Amino acid sequence: MLKDLILQYIEHGDFTLHSGKKSDTYYNIKKLCMDYPNVVADELCYHFETLEKVYNVTAVGGPATGGALLALIIKMRKPYLKSFFTKDGKLFGTLDKDDNIIIIDDVYTTGDSINECRKIIKDYNVVIDLVIVNRNYPYSIYGVHSIINI
Repeated sequence: MLKDLILQYIEHGDFTLHSGKKSDTYYNIKKLCMDYPNVVADELCYHFETLEKVYNVTAVGGPATGGALLALIIKMRKPYLKSFFTKDGKLFGTLDKDDNIIIIDDVYTTGDSINECRKIIKDYNVVIDLVIVNRNYPYSIYGVHSIINI
């Protein structure tokens, strides 16, 4: 169901992505989250729970541009998790060195947002990245779990 909904939230035009690259397509995941919060939360948590069991996850977070909202959605369903976001080279939230962390983001195109986040939390244990839409499939880096591959 989520994939069908995402197709309705594709915008066409002239967009500049966070990486600075140009695109004629934009996946408006934030608007999708606002319009269908329970559908997004259900699907997101379903995938998260699978990864949580495998990696013994204790924290979730991501870049402020797309991951912060998704981390909040997961945190609301799983209040025992630590959460964080990164912005302008800084970490917002509290993590411990022994936390097993999932970085989450809305759309993976170049990987720049996730890589920036990884640099900021480089001293912590990131176990895997989770994205809703992977625009770069199958060429994305190892360790990216995608809900939908485009």
